[in-house]
Amino acid sequence: MRKLLISLFSASMLLSGITSVNAQTVSNDVTVQTYQEVINGVECDVTTYDSDDLYKVNYQDSTGEKHIGILNKDTKELTVDGDVIEYSVTSGTPVLADSLSISTYASSDWTPVLVTKGIKVSCSPIFKSLGYVTTAIITAAGKTVGARLGNAKVGEVVGNVLGAAAGDVVSKVNVTFKYDLYRTKNPVYVTSNTSVKTTGYRYQNYAMNATYKGKTFSKTTTVCGSWWSSSNPY
Repeated sequence: MRKLLISLFSASMLLSGITSVNAQTVSNDVTVQTYQEVINGVECDVTTYDSDDLYKVNYQDSTGEKHIGILNKDTKELTVDGDVIEYSVTSGTPVLADSLSISTYASSDWTPVLVTKGIKVSCSPIFKSLGYVTTAIITAAGKTVGARLGNAKVGEVVGNVLGAAAGDVVSKVNVTFKYDLYRTKNPVYVTSNTSVKTTGYRYQNYAMNATYKGKTFSKTTTVCGSWWSSSNPY
């Protein structure tokens, strides 16, 4: 199995230029998803590979910048381009069904309903570039955020927060990336090619705090990810 995964991951560099948004395939127990980020106007293609023992992120932008993030699910070690990154993930606070606030006037099945508040990804990568930091966040979040954002917004928020800061190759940036999980009010046709209604989920309200060289940068947004469906939102 490991040899097969290694072969797949070695070949994955050939796929890093895929630009289809929210495309997903499953083969040989590896789920591959592609989507696009935009960081300060620069388009970036992201391909994620999710298997039993590894979560991998291939990042490449339109200027040629490339990064590879790997989260080893057995050892929990996270690396970006071979650099070991400190990280942590907090699952957030579930909102009890009795506490769910849904307007009695909300007639649409697509009305967003808060499910979990305050999901948090923290990591401390060296601030080599905005793309490097973005890769670290997506990899640290793993399946929770990276594989489920669809047309993702991580890079957009990173660019907004750290775009004015000058990175270098020695200084770390301490990042906390937060978001909430929502579901649809009722089952819906999440994609146009589905014939069965399911509950849709999406992440939104992305926020980020960063500390770099003694300065604090922060951004709170109302940005929403794409709707997706699953029997288990995690």
